[in-house]
Amino acid sequence: MLRSAHPLPCDGDREALKAGWHKLALHTHPDAVAALEVAVGREPDRLPFGAVTEIPVRPGTISGRWTQRLTMCDPTAAHAVLAQDDKAEAFFIDPLTDMPVLRTPRDDGKQVWRFYAPLSLPAGGPEL
Repeated sequence: MLRSAHPLPCDGDREALKAGWHKLALHTHPDAVAALEVAVGREPDRLPFGAVTEIPVRPGTISGRWTQRLTMCDPTAAHAVLAQDDKAEAFFIDPLTDMPVLRTPRDDGKQVWRFYAPLSLPAGGPEL
């Protein structure tokens, strides 16, 4: 397909694209999951989040304090893609960054937090 024949602009305002992908990531429709799966595989730099990150569940640590601010929620498209066919015990969202987070068991019986690394943090946000 010729780029000039494409009905929608392929390049554009990065902030508008980021906002659109962010809204799609928080949606619960199955088509949103399919779109994110394609985007993660083809153009992950267009998404509003960074790499998948896992940390062990450890109360009393900095990460433990971070997890206290998480809000439990229903799974979104971003949670579904983040789960990568693993069983999640619970779904959360970080109210500061809107990043999806899930708590999942590992094969050794321990739990881990899995989340997308945020690409930016709001100015003046709460301390960890």
